[in-house]
Amino acid sequence: MISDSRSSPTDAGASSLSLPEELLLALLDEESGFFRQVPGWNLNCAMVGAALGELSLRGRIDTDLKSLILFDSTDTGRPALDPILREIATETKQHSVPYWVERLAPQAESVISHALDRLVRRQVLDRHPGDFYTFTKRQRSGDTPLEEDHLAGEFVKARLTRIIFADEIPEPRDVIITGLVNACNVFHHMFQIDEEAEERIRFVSQMDLIGRAIAAAVTESIVAPTLRRPSLTKPIPAVSLRDLVFNRELREGRLPAGFAGLAEKYGPVFELRLPFRQNMIVLAGLKTNQWAHRMGRVFLRSKEYFEGVDKAYGVSRSMHSTDGADHFRFRKSLQPAYSRRTLTRRLDEVF
Repeated sequence: MISDSRSSPTDAGASSLSLPEELLLALLDEESGFFRQVPGWNLNCAMVGAALGELSLRGRIDTDLKSLILFDSTDTGRPALDPILREIATETKQHSVPYWVERLAPQAESVISHALDRLVRRQVLDRHPGDFYTFTKRQRSGDTPLEEDHLAGEFVKARLTRIIFADEIPEPRDVIITGLVNACNVFHHMFQIDEEAEERIRFVSQMDLIGRAIAAAVTESIVAPTLRRPSLTKPIPAVSLRDLVFNRELREGRLPAGFAGLAEKYGPVFELRLPFRQNMIVLAGLKTNQWAHRMGRVFLRSKEYFEGVDKAYGVSRSMHSTDGADHFRFRKSLQPAYSRRTLTRRLDEVF
């Protein structure tokens, strides 16, 4: 057994990393600047499980293999955690941990967003254009600002390495993060995992009751969700010919404004049925652009779109036509040439 060193509601210092933040750090592939790809529902369940684990470590809730119990509904001061705590507090009846994981899964995006913002503010991560992330230079050098926390100067991956391969006795926090990373099925992307390491991961994940309950709930919700409903779908609306013909912005060539106006009327996805042309599906509007900025690298490609540009310049590829990790490395290699310092030094030539 391991010693129970859970924090009280007040002694989780303001500088400490939360479990959602630790999970994101564990999933970060710094080589590519991406977070390792975990299917959306799976990641949502894991992030909510991390938030529940953090609330348990802060003494707000308790869990066992059957139910989740609210102890203290006082806000933690963390925007990633408090909405979840408030929703739990609205329910008078006790429910199982899988129930809460699935019920709260739609809030996972907010948890991720707040956790990333805090990691950037705390100078743990650098955010690059296109939502790429790397550890800050001071983190890579070990000069971390998290001095009050027992994680000072350590990366989550380094802790996981010692727990899995050096048989270090884990704390309850370590047990929870090990179970969550295992539920995301990404350990084999992080380390060379053999049968002995797999057995150690399973053993560690079972060492603490709360950690075991949360990891089991996340795994159960991923494999066989009980509350998840199919997404409600409706036909893609078709833009009327009248709205196309009499759209002033489109007639005058202001396509972004024209599409934005159509999105306000028809929604973020609509179809253009033009005479003698192939039908076109359009994604437009503010929410669509926010989604594309955040998730476009997962679902969209730019290679084919820019092939003609590359051919005109006589190159095999450019930064614009390169996706994924190569695009991130391209950006990093070109960054010094476009830095403010470089442009200031050569300002006369720029003009």
